[in-house]
Amino acid sequence: MRPLLLILAALMVGVGCPGTPHPPAGDTEVDRPDGDTTSGGVTWHSVISGAPGALLSIWESPGGELWSVGASKDSDGPMVLRRPAGASGWQRLTTGVTQHLWWVMGHGDDGPVWVSGDEGVVLEYSRETSHFTRVDTPVDGATLFGVWGAHADDVWFVGGTFPSGPGVILRRRFGVFEVVDPPAGVGTTEAFFKVWGAAGNDLYIIGDQGSLLHFDGAALTRTELANRPRLVTIHGSSAADIVAVGGRSNAVLLERGADQLWVDRSPVALAMLNGVFVAPGGRAVAAGMLGAVVERRGGTWFDLPYPDAFRDWHAARIDRRDDAWVAGGNLLVATALDAGTLLRFGPPRADDGDGTWTTVDASVPADPKSDASELPDVPDVPDVPDPPDAPDLPDLSHDSETSDSAEVEDEDTSDDGPNPPPHTQTQQGDYLVLIAEAEAPEFTPIVADSEREIVQGPQGGIHTEIVLRVTVPGAIPTNGKIAGALQAKAFIADQLIGFIDVPSYPFTELPGLLDTYQSDVIPIFFASNDAATYSDLVTRLEAHINYLGKTGTQEVSVLLVDHL
Repeated sequence: MRPLLLILAALMVGVGCPGTPHPPAGDTEVDRPDGDTTSGGVTWHSVISGAPGALLSIWESPGGELWSVGASKDSDGPMVLRRPAGASGWQRLTTGVTQHLWWVMGHGDDGPVWVSGDEGVVLEYSRETSHFTRVDTPVDGATLFGVWGAHADDVWFVGGTFPSGPGVILRRRFGVFEVVDPPAGVGTTEAFFKVWGAAGNDLYIIGDQGSLLHFDGAALTRTELANRPRLVTIHGSSAADIVAVGGRSNAVLLERGADQLWVDRSPVALAMLNGVFVAPGGRAVAAGMLGAVVERRGGTWFDLPYPDAFRDWHAARIDRRDDAWVAGGNLLVATALDAGTLLRFGPPRADDGDGTWTTVDASVPADPKSDASELPDVPDVPDVPDPPDAPDLPDLSHDSETSDSAEVEDEDTSDDGPNPPPHTQTQQGDYLVLIAEAEAPEFTPIVADSEREIVQGPQGGIHTEIVLRVTVPGAIPTNGKIAGALQAKAFIADQLIGFIDVPSYPFTELPGLLDTYQSDVIPIFFASNDAATYSDLVTRLEAHINYLGKTGTQEVSVLLVDHL
């Protein structure tokens, strides 16, 4: 069963007509119990696990050379993994830079491979010399999240200073960068995340505040999508089959077909999506936070079987053999970006390797290539209006989707009457549940009325983080884990502001502590992406666990603070 993320103040995208809803398993999908990783004779294979830095992008050349790049978390710098065509062994290429790398894209089997990342980093890898060159860019401090080019001599890079903006659009033609002004209507705080095109004169740029930019070979034009959805990745097989994904809390998935209309196909009750890939013939795969992976077959989106690795996915790919790939790690906050993981969904293959790599020096030469003498001045960002303020939060305390939790709140837990008033610490149910600090080196329960920081993921999604510990007498773990239904919520007074629901969450057994199991870091995503909406407000955090029909609940009051 798929981890579900239900933010009940979810942003609903209104572009085109409503799409086919995300269906349950049926005739076109193998019915399976929780935790089963197989479907139709194929399964998930762990290709890379536990890499120092999260893996954030995947690219394959026409001949089968495979690349995955990501975060910089150890002395060797950012993760840059390469598997040569026809080989089973992986190489980790050292680059000589220390910044996180967000995207990789190459040209054919012999042309350059481009990598972009933090602080305006652009690296060009030469297949002839087997080394990187760092190319100077006319940006200062901005992250370049995406790269795409129809030809090696015409490549686009997009990004921004996130989350405060402004966005950055660069075009590099024949060795010279130019800064491309965004069209009117783009807010000064809007960063761009990805660029993709069907051709050099038919490309799209997407970002975090609902702008969809199109380049027709002459100029950029802007379409503002209804409800301004946050879009993270766009990809297509042609101009007649394009998919864009994203979301701030719930998943957003938009399709554009031959009729040139954008249609909302957002899966119901699924975590935000970060990566998507569309293959010729109509098959597509998208992946995101909390292990979410969906696949399009026959025009309809279905869950893929749940991978064993409970990770956040940032990129997806369908390779030449029609196998699906996902890349990710721990992506909750910028200080995480570790536990790099690369999975493949398909039949067994000898070229997966054994999960290790050989480190190869491909470092940048001492003197980086510079286009500085030919670079145009960076123009001022156009004076355009900021996006509208976040809407007032609706009163969601009696939504039918939270009926189970509402029953828990209404239970009589003492002989003296109903539950204590909100914002006091309570413990109830069959199991002892403890809500603890996420950042502490040791398990430290959260103290009532203490401060809880509002944090932000590296590409958005504000939330607060907790760790849970539960005692389950008599449980029989499998591979050191038990799987139970988990809910974590946040309330201001009686108003629900954040909600996460994982029907089958893996809790890890703690050695030396009888019947005690612990979660990884759990994010409670907020309905609004404006931290000021919640800052300095007393908030009730509630954690509820159900295992084999028995439950445990804890509530604790905290003060939210904004250090973003």
